[in-house]
Amino acid sequence: MTRTLFIALAISMPLLAASCNRADDAAEEKLERPAVKKAEKTAEPVAEPAGLKTGEASDRNPFQSYLIVSRGADGPAKIKGPLECCELGSFKLVAIVVGSADSEGFALIQAPDTKRFVIRKGDVLGTREGRVVKFTSKAVVVREVTRDDDGKVRSSEDIELRLPEKQS
Repeated sequence: MTRTLFIALAISMPLLAASCNRADDAAEEKLERPAVKKAEKTAEPVAEPAGLKTGEASDRNPFQSYLIVSRGADGPAKIKGPLECCELGSFKLVAIVVGSADSEGFALIQAPDTKRFVIRKGDVLGTREGRVVKFTSKAVVVREVTRDDDGKVRSSEDIELRLPEKQS
C-alpha cells in the first residue's frame, strides 16, 4: 500500500508543479502594470549660502561656533564668562595652592551667587577685564587695565584678593 502511494505521488508531483507554474504565468498576464511617467528634470539653480559668490571656495572654519558666525561680519563678539559678572570686591577667596614659580599654582574663589571656581594665571576676573597675574601664599593679584577710546592703555591697577583671617 505504501509503495503504491509513493509511486502515485512520484508520478503526480511533476504534473502538479507544471500546473502551478501555468497558473502563476496566467495571473501575471492578467495583471496590468500602470504606466509610470518619468519625472522631467528641471534645472533649478541651487541657492548659494549667504556671503559666497558663485564658484568661490569657502574659507569658513568648520569648528567655529554657529552663534559667533551669526552675530555678524564685524568679528566675533566677546562672550563673557561667569567670572565677569561682578566687581572684584564681591568675590571671596577660599583657598590658594602656590607653586615654586609665579606661573604655577591656582586658587579657589567663590562668586556672589555662591558658586565656586578654580582660577589660574591669565584668567579674566571682574567687570573691568582684570587678569590674574600671580599667586602669593595669602593673596591673588589681579591686574585691571583701563583703555582710552583709541585702545591705548591709560592706566593699570593691581588689586589683591586676600584670604580671610582665621577666627580663633
